[in-house]
Amino acid sequence: MKEFPKHLVKICGLTTSADTRYAVEHGATAVGFIFAPSSRQVTSTQARELSAVAASVLRVGVMKDLNPKEIIEVVDNVELDAVQLHDAPSDDLVAELRGRELGLLAVHHRGDDFLGLTADFDAWLFDNPEPGSGVANDFRALGETCFQGPIVLAGGLDPDNVGDLIRTLHPYGVDVASGVESSPGIKDLGKVLAFITTANKTFEEQ
Repeated sequence: MKEFPKHLVKICGLTTSADTRYAVEHGATAVGFIFAPSSRQVTSTQARELSAVAASVLRVGVMKDLNPKEIIEVVDNVELDAVQLHDAPSDDLVAELRGRELGLLAVHHRGDDFLGLTADFDAWLFDNPEPGSGVANDFRALGETCFQGPIVLAGGLDPDNVGDLIRTLHPYGVDVASGVESSPGIKDLGKVLAFITTANKTFEEQ
């Protein structure tokens, strides 16, 4: 299994090889490909192409509204290093994914009660109830939640707020999709660079 990076700076919702390559070459430590109904959804064929240019970083498959069989089909057909699960998984699915030497990120949508899960996740991604919407998350709720592992912040992040969020909340990682886009699924490379640069610099200052 590929080791998780020291800090997660994840550019998610990538749909083109050019955007993926740019994120990797400019310091992203993880990239995310979405396998779920979304304007950023990719097929396994598309994801294989994206994955090929991102082999040096953590490649995360984002799974939502898929049954276990569909998830396994994706991971068997796309070179991924980790899976991000937006729906509470069964122990059997977790065992299947671990058997394929994949890292696991569990998503806690604000308001969810997933904390009874016993699986050993590598990180918890704290998102708002509408992932990918760009709506700012209410991170005050983090103080009321006891996670069993490192925390990744998501929901409304952008180049302007990521530095303050890292300094204030001291997360393990940050995740952005719409906050660095010119349109859904198409990245604004200036925003991508600003986000990655600010996040990495702030993490290094911690």
